[in-house]
Amino acid sequence: MKSIVGIGPVIAAGLMCHIDIEKAPTVGHIWRFAGLDPTTIWEKKQKRPWNAKLKTLTWKISESFVKTCNHADSFYGPLYQERKVKEQANNDAGLYADQAKAKLEKFKIGKDTEAYGYYSKGFLPPAHIHARAKRWTVKLFLSHLDFVDHNLRYGVDPPKPYILTPQGGHAHEIKAPNWPLKWPVIVRAPYAKSEPANCEGTMGDERATNLECAEMAERFTHDPPPSHAFGGHQSAGASQIAREYHVGRASHSIRGHQGI
Repeated sequence: MKSIVGIGPVIAAGLMCHIDIEKAPTVGHIWRFAGLDPTTIWEKKQKRPWNAKLKTLTWKISESFVKTCNHADSFYGPLYQERKVKEQANNDAGLYADQAKAKLEKFKIGKDTEAYGYYSKGFLPPAHIHARAKRWTVKLFLSHLDFVDHNLRYGVDPPKPYILTPQGGHAHEIKAPNWPLKWPVIVRAPYAKSEPANCEGTMGDERATNLECAEMAERFTHDPPPSHAFGGHQSAGASQIAREYHVGRASHSIRGHQGI
């Protein structure tokens, strides 16, 4: 992931800790696990149907893409900007009037707020348009991550997202950047059960250890990758990644947002 502007070792470590490609047959499973599926509803007195930490992480990724959108080598930043323009055009055309109405019915929004002024007229406020564009961008990134992971693990492309199927109605596909990779990648065996790290909510009962979190991050952030096969020892760089991930995760409490 080092080649992606906006994705550093700490974010990479978080993604590798929370996403297990063997338990996610399609990118839709990852979207839902990250709280980016708009059809998922958290019913009262029910367990949260997504992973809160991964949802927060995807929010931070989207913010990173926004902040690096003017970088010369940014791939997802310009896509965010393009999507925001499209979302605003749809909003101006009144295509989100039903969503604006539903927002007022479901949430108590102060009548003296700017947001209420937009919703009451059948439009989404600027902050809502901004959030929609960010979520679209991070979902695209996760689909590309799923594509690369699937190829590295199984040697074949993953199933296409529903939106790109004939039933989904969209034919245009944005290809994953920097693929195929220019250097050999060491593909690790499935995780072994051992002492769990603070990587709560991995996709299944097995959890990655602190060492595995760091190893996975190191595997995707070195260019070229280290010559050893991560055979049971932890390098200084990997140790630092693990420390940064857990410290960084503990020092932020930014709330994520529901998917588009």
